[in-house]
Amino acid sequence: VQVVATPNLYQEIATLQTEVSNLENEVSVLKSELSGNVTILESNISTLKTQISVLESNISNINSELATLKNDVASLNSTVGSLSSTVNNLKSEVSSLQTEVSSLNSTVSSLQSEVNSLNGIKTLVYAGLALAVIGLIIAIVAIVLVMRKVA
Repeated sequence: VQVVATPNLYQEIATLQTEVSNLENEVSVLKSELSGNVTILESNISTLKTQISVLESNISNINSELATLKNDVASLNSTVGSLSSTVNNLKSEVSSLQTEVSSLNSTVSSLQSEVNSLNGIKTLVYAGLALAVIGLIIAIVAIVLVMRKVA
């Protein structure tokens, strides 16, 4: 089979060669644009990776601070529990001491009534002794109270 070159064939070849050249130029432009876009995207990816690294570091620091705060809260809760127990014990002790003081006040009142009922010098002597005893009792109670508070 023989192909005969005709002027139309030459013109069609020239048109196709021009089209191929135009397409090659367009491909070259697109490759250049693609290369520029890839460079921009790679730069953006690098920037985002840096930002991610910074954010991960911040998250790590925040998690560390959170763990420290949780430990602090647990320690403070333990301290609150211990102090609450101490407060309850002290309230109980204060209540007991108030009962004891009330009893002693009753005793003092009773002794004062007895002193008032006595007459004469004996009465005064006994009254003096009773007051001395009361003073000693109060002093002892005061010492006991002070010793308990010190303890």
